[in-house]
Amino acid sequence: MTPIWTGGAVSGGGTGTGALSDWVVKSAAYTAANGDRILTNTTLGGFIITLPLAPSVGDQVNIKDFAGTCGANNVTVARNGQNIRGSAENLLLDYAYAEVELVFTGASEGWIFY
Repeated sequence: MTPIWTGGAVSGGGTGTGALSDWVVKSAAYTAANGDRILTNTTLGGFIITLPLAPSVGDQVNIKDFAGTCGANNVTVARNGQNIRGSAENLLLDYAYAEVELVFTGASEGWIFY
């Protein structure tokens, strides 16, 4: 799995098809949709967030470990058939307060850090 990049902040903003959603808390497996802003709570254990199946260029998903427990209980971001940063590997959020903004750029690079 690709380790998570440590820079940048998760913030609002537009996507290719509309505004971002309100923040939602997830503590178990979840399949994201375009515009999702997800606060992960891994205090009871790690889980998987699956990226959208058929994303369009400009689609965006934001994920943040608000509880600070991803270092011990990782969140796996499953690529759902698309590349992440040009690689056919899932993404691992594996440090406390990990956060990432992902935007879909097309089949070659796939999901990149925004």
